[in-house]
Amino acid sequence: MASNPLPPPNSIPGVSVLVIDAGRVLLVRRGREPNRGLWALPGGRIEAGESAEAAAIREVHEETGIVIERPEPFDTVDVTVDAEPGVNSQRYSVAVFRARYVNGHPAAGDDAAEVCWVKLGDVADLPLTEGTRAIVAKQGAEPADA
Repeated sequence: MASNPLPPPNSIPGVSVLVIDAGRVLLVRRGREPNRGLWALPGGRIEAGESAEAAAIREVHEETGIVIERPEPFDTVDVTVDAEPGVNSQRYSVAVFRARYVNGHPAAGDDAAEVCWVKLGDVADLPLTEGTRAIVAKQGAEPADA
């Protein structure tokens, strides 16, 4: 059965990218709310007229300085963010991609406070966003062919 490619109504389309290289995953420490200070996969909003794949490549480069190629769909996550508990909720429909590392050295940019490669076995020890924890756990159950 095919999944619905359209985001839920009134949600903002975004991307998140799982970049794995040599048993490590690329993570950013969020420099802004929501989830400021927590580690997450690089990603962000899809700009008007931009494909999700192009947004994945752009967001990874803007936030980390890393160049990726061949982003492949991996998962879809719907996230609700509250500016204040129960007030001004914003919904995001996030296309999660798995992509191949090409080159570059991690350097925090855009809204990332820090960026680094983390061994997959050490990820659980970090303060992660809930969505990142779930995606990395799912990656552990699937082959790392990206």
